[in-house]
Parts: sequence; structure tokens; C-alpha cells
Amino acid sequence: MSKCAECSLLISVTEKLNCHDCSKSYHCTCTGMEKDDYKKLSARAKKAWKCEDCVSTVEGVKTPEPSKELDSALIGLSSTQTAALENRLSRMESSMLSKITDLFETTVLRTIRSDLDNLRKDMESLLELKASVELMSEIHDDTIKELKSLRKEAHDLRTNNIKLQKDLNDLHHRIDQMDQHARANNLEIQCLPEFSNENLVTSVKQLASVVCCSLDDKEIMSCSRVAKANPSSSRPRSVVVKLCSPRKRDELLAACLKYNKAKSLEDDKLNSATLGICGGKQRIYVAEHLSPKNRELQAKARQFKKDKNYSFLWVRNGRILLRKDDKSPAVWVKNMEVLKNLE
Repeated sequence: MSKCAECSLLISVTEKLNCHDCSKSYHCTCTGMEKDDYKKLSARAKKAWKCEDCVSTVEGVKTPEPSKELDSALIGLSSTQTAALENRLSRMESSMLSKITDLFETTVLRTIRSDLDNLRKDMESLLELKASVELMSEIHDDTIKELKSLRKEAHDLRTNNIKLQKDLNDLHHRIDQMDQHARANNLEIQCLPEFSNENLVTSVKQLASVVCCSLDDKEIMSCSRVAKANPSSSRPRSVVVKLCSPRKRDELLAACLKYNKAKSLEDDKLNSATLGICGGKQRIYVAEHLSPKNRELQAKARQFKKDKNYSFLWVRNGRILLRKDDKSPAVWVKNMEVLKNLE
């Protein structure tokens, strides 16, 4: 028992049709033939039957001319049987054309409908994409505006910051000047030996007497020791003397400078022994009383003088002055920028 080439099911002998050319087997009903018509076919007609594939061409379906065997088979039929067969074939042809048309229309419509659905989905996606792009465009525009606003604000803040920084530097400079000006009457005596029951006023008057500068008690407004900048230092605390006027301070400073210049030997310069203080001989230094800011700047200038081989460094009225040599002009060290520019 063979299988149908159309539906792949087994074929009984009572329903079997074999193609004359390709020898494929078919159910009679799978070829579009009714069982009653199949029973009326003669053995010769069944033997001469051809499947649809064998009677088709590449360009289309072509109905072959009846073979001699078919003509012989048809000759054996009566006119009534021939008319019935032709009528049946016409109905089969109409039915097949109808089915093919329905199948074509169904397939095409299904394809068109599927394409339309896909197109509709694509259009919806495009609409969503358009909405997203418009939203992103609005967000971008807002971001650009905000960025411009922030840039302008940053520029204004930077400008204000520069101005405020300049004002702050000016204020610091003024405060430093005021701080130094408050010390205009002061002298600082360094390395003066320290004792528990010392009388600093007497020591200051003795120092003035040694350098030949008249100084009485009324001209000394105050006299006291100040804390060390470096607590671990072994040097005695400095003595700050406040005199009655800047002029008196300058007189005492000038006298000390003159005294030291007159002594050729280092050991003969102003020291604790010349003031009548017992113990080892200790060099004593007299200088202007500088503000903390100027004191720090003086220390940096002293290190600069040592590193760059400058010859002179001195203080005059709170101003720190540097000179490379005898022929060079004096430079007022106002801040660290001045030292950087000298390098």
C-alpha cells in the first residue's frame, strides 16, 4: 500500500490513481475527483491519467492534447457519459479556480494585513520616537539655557571672588600696618639674661646708660617679657619695652647701633657683661618690635639673604629692607611675592 503524494496518507486500491508520467500515487479525492466519477473511469482511462504537476509548464498550466489512449478510452463511452464527464470536469475546473482564487486572495490579504499591522506598529514607534526626540530637544534647550545661566553666574562669582580677594588682601595689609603701627614706640631686647627677681626697668636704663642715651623712668611706659615663638628654644624670653614716643625709640636704637659700630671686636659689642649682669658674656640685640606677620617675613628674608648671598638686611620703621651690595638699591620686602621676584 503506497502513500498519497498530496496528503501523505496511505491509499487503498479503491481510491488510488497513478500518474502515467511520474508514477506518483494520489487519492482520487486529492485530485479533485469525486468517488462516483472515479468508479465510472475505465482501467484504460485510469492508466492514462496524469497528475497536475506533469501537465504544468513553467509559464503556467497547459492542458495537453488527449493522448491516443485517452481517445480510445473516450471512444468507448456513450454520448451521455461523455457529456457527464465533460460537465464534471467543468465543475472541477470552476471549483479549482475558485479555491485557487480564494487561496490567493486569502494569502495576499493576509500578507497585506500583516504588512499593514507592521506598518501601523512602525508608525506608532515613530510617533513615540518623535515624542521622545521632541522631549529630549526641550530638555536639551533647557539644559543649554541653564548652562548659560550657570556660566554667567560662575563668571560673576569669579569676578566677585577676585574683587573680594583683593579687598581681603587690602584689609590684611591695613591690619598688618595698624598692628605694626601700634608697636611704633616699642623696642625688643633679645638674649637679655633672665632671672626670677629681675628688674627689667633698671636693666633697660642700664643699657641706655651704656650706649650713652639719656632715659628716665617717665619715658619708659611699660617693660615686660613675651612668650617664646619656639618654646623648646634655650634662649631667654625677649623683653618688649614701650617708650614714650617713636622718636625716643629711634634715639635708643641709633645709640645702640653707634655703640656696636664703634667696637671692632665682636666680644666688645653690646653684651650682658657691659650691663653689669653676672654670669657668662652673652651678646644682646636691640631691634624694633615687629608684628607677627613682619617677624615671619623677616625670617624668610633672612633665609633669602643667606641663600642668595645678599649683603644687607635691616628694619626701618617696621619695613624690612634688603640690599645686594653697596652699589645696589634697597628693596622693600612687603610680602613673599617680592622675594619670589628677586630670585
